[in-house]
Amino acid sequence: GADGDVEYWAAGRLQMALEQRAFYALDAWQVEGYHRGPERFAGIERAQFRLAMARRNHVGLAIRASYGWRR
Repeated sequence: GADGDVEYWAAGRLQMALEQRAFYALDAWQVEGYHRGPERFAGIERAQFRLAMARRNHVGLAIRASYGWRR
């Protein structure tokens, strides 16, 4: 990587071209960024709950608030 770390890519298709790997790597990072939004901005990681239902409700509301989802 750019910071000197070694990057690895695993795929079941050994004949995959470099361009295809780059495409899938970018796609994977976009998914990561999509899921990182509510964790960072809605406090999902820092929230503490005693009941599983409270945690589920908080995560659901955080996702709706982050992405503006309506029922």
